Amino acid sequence: GRALFDAQPAAARTGSGHLGFPLAQVSIPVLGEEREVLELWRIGDDVRAGAHGRVRYTCTPYVLFGSMSLHEDDVPLAAGDPRKHSRLYEATQQAYRDVIATLAAVGHTHLLRIWNYIPDINVETHGLERYRQFNSARQAALVTSGRAVAGNVPAASALGAASGSF
Repeated sequence: GRALFDAQPAAARTGSGHLGFPLAQVSIPVLGEEREVLELWRIGDDVRAGAHGRVRYTCTPYVLFGSMSLHEDDVPLAAGDPRKHSRLYEATQQAYRDVIATLAAVGHTHLLRIWNYIPDINVETHGLERYRQFNSARQAALVTSGRAVAGNVPAASALGAASGSF
């Protein structure tokens, strides 16, 4: 898999790219660099490439590298009170449902590491910081899917990204 880091928001956030390897386009600058930086994840085993919904992945029988992007403006708010949850909350839940569905479809059971990039991560909306909205939605999605939220859980990061990116 590959991750392209660039300070400029791009129109298409995630794609298959060269040789079918997933490409995560991340709108954050790399410290000390004035250009984009490409990170490449390699493994010595044969891999197969695929897609499940929004998730693009390559995998072996033992490990899967996946990438997906979901702009919160593309996710409808849940029915009911529109003030109850933000679009970020709904997008986070949808993204985690997609990731968990992809693991199930491919036959992998464990999440090991997840990187989450969130525009305006420290801005307060809906009476709560976006970082807290994200965490609340992630926890709800994991609980709903029957996954642990304490103890043996995947390592995860939630990092700020450029405004307007996804």
